[in-house]
Amino acid sequence: MTVSKPFTGTAIKTVLEHRAGWALDVLVPYLVSRDEIRIDLDAADGAVGIRRLWVEPE
Repeated sequence: MTVSKPFTGTAIKTVLEHRAGWALDVLVPYLVSRDEIRIDLDAADGAVGIRRLWVEPE
């Protein structure tokens, strides 16, 4: 996907959710060139996500 915040460029978006109740969205920037694919884990960014799979804990 292409993003403009928190960095500009292409990114892999991963959506994580734990059955205990937390959800997290993670963006990891990457760059594809003719010779390589560069993934920049140091620039990864996370934010509170939306719960989609697990219901509210009782």
